[in-house]
Amino acid sequence: MEKVTADAALTESDREAVNRLKSGFHANYSELYGLGGFTRVADADLDSFAGFIQQDREQASGIYISGGVLLLIIILLLIFH
Repeated sequence: MEKVTADAALTESDREAVNRLKSGFHANYSELYGLGGFTRVADADLDSFAGFIQQDREQASGIYISGGVLLLIIILLLIFH
């Protein structure tokens, strides 16, 4: 994500959208692993948690990024994961 936000070709609105996505991912990661005051998600609750995250992403309002930025994010995640 850092490489994406550092790309000079991003518009300011794309950069803000990527930063909101990054913040959301960080919050979900913290909740999943019990960091930052969250209670760790129990193994038995992982399916429910995944459903919650999916629903949250589907209903997220105001996070719009261009197709090119989305493609760049996917490519970088695939390369560096």
